[in-house]
Amino acid sequence: MVMKYTKEEHPVVVNWLHKFSISEKDEDVVSCIEKALEEFSPGHASYVEYEKRIVKLYKQGFVPINMLLKQYNGDLRRLFAFASEHKLHIALGNQKMLMESCRKMGDSVVVDALTLVIIAYHNCLSVLEGFSHVYVNYKSIATVQQLFICYGLACLSDILQWFQEADNIIFEPDGFVDDDDRIAELFSADFVACCSIASTYKIPYLYCDLAAFNFQRVPGIGLPLDVEFVSISAACYKVFAKEQERLQDSLYNLLKDSTFINFRAETILHQIRKQNYCVSAELMAPFMFCTTSCDMHSFANVYLSAIEVLRDEWRDAAIALAEIVLLDSTKIWKRGTYYRRLVERDENLEAYNKATAITKYVQEILSGIELIFGEVPDKFVISFEALSDEVSQIDV
Repeated sequence: MVMKYTKEEHPVVVNWLHKFSISEKDEDVVSCIEKALEEFSPGHASYVEYEKRIVKLYKQGFVPINMLLKQYNGDLRRLFAFASEHKLHIALGNQKMLMESCRKMGDSVVVDALTLVIIAYHNCLSVLEGFSHVYVNYKSIATVQQLFICYGLACLSDILQWFQEADNIIFEPDGFVDDDDRIAELFSADFVACCSIASTYKIPYLYCDLAAFNFQRVPGIGLPLDVEFVSISAACYKVFAKEQERLQDSLYNLLKDSTFINFRAETILHQIRKQNYCVSAELMAPFMFCTTSCDMHSFANVYLSAIEVLRDEWRDAAIALAEIVLLDSTKIWKRGTYYRRLVERDENLEAYNKATAITKYVQEILSGIELIFGEVPDKFVISFEALSDEVSQIDV
């Protein structure tokens, strides 16, 4: 049996994702991903083209961060550069599943080296203080030490200091891990060891990679079904439930280089208040990632709620935020051109659904801004009316 995961459309670029198949046979799962990655080796004539193709493959959700890191010869700096440009997939982005993960988390978790690196890189190590026991396998210590020797990054130094000072760490033996094991090749030997620890102690595995969640749902791949994976963002919601400022800061830090992170209007407002109501495109950039793969109505609600609160706190800040949201909505509208044209040429249900979702989203943003301010602010009235004119020509 062969599991195929393919996609060929994206709001920005047609044929955005590379098509490949993943076999459930032991000897083929790793090799098929490696083969697909090797097609875009660093020896490629164009490094830019190489990076673009890596992105296409990664965004399918079945290339683990560990294999991405292998493709970069273990260079964390290149991984972080990739994250800054394209964002790492560390969570599902499903509110219901997020709350379910929070409910299932107790006072103990297991965590591996890669997850610690991702947590520390996003300045979220303090989330581990919220657990009575944090289990770490011995090899993860060696992994972090080796990475620090090679790269000397501040986030690695923070982890080593945490190893020395934290009083809630329980170091666990790795047990037997076959380095040639399919799962070890996909996710690392540390991952296999931590899965065993999680299974033995019946505790959640705090893990940094959406690919683990995806692979666990594929029959025959081999990920243990009795391990409960929980995301970094879920841990933040759980631990900082009564410390809203720390929660909003941790979510904002994650949003900078990661994706599928649930956030609220308060997350936006907190950052704006911290900057004394100085709103910039750079400050808001981590929040502007609404696409047809998301619940666009929820995004509109969050943006408009933040604008409405700001209107009563600092009107100029509200206008600045509204202008940024309007600009982003204009970009989303332009991305939808492909789907609208496809619907005109052919009865494509997927294209129709995406085109409709974009139109409804932009309409909601436009009507919401107008309702909040009573009349459109002079600062962006021209761009507002131009977008309104285009949208009004579309029947939903």
